[in-house]
Amino acid sequence: MRIREVDREALRVATDYVEGAHRGAGVWTMERAEGGTRLSYSVDLEPYGLLARLLSNFLDYRRLHSAGMREIFRNLESYLRG
Repeated sequence: MRIREVDREALRVATDYVEGAHRGAGVWTMERAEGGTRLSYSVDLEPYGLLARLLSNFLDYRRLHSAGMREIFRNLESYLRG
């Protein structure tokens, strides 16, 4: 993943997936929220390469990626809260 754009005013970071089993783009967005900051992430990925495309017929990449991101957010929240 590489950072494509950082928009400090909009509190947004755009990324590109350029290596690995998927290609596409992601966006991290920060919003002021009651009691802190809300961090969200959206992604649009496509399998890249023969094996990834074949496996996409059997594996639910969306579910697997979402589970991994939930874990990242839990760990980040725990780290930030100390």
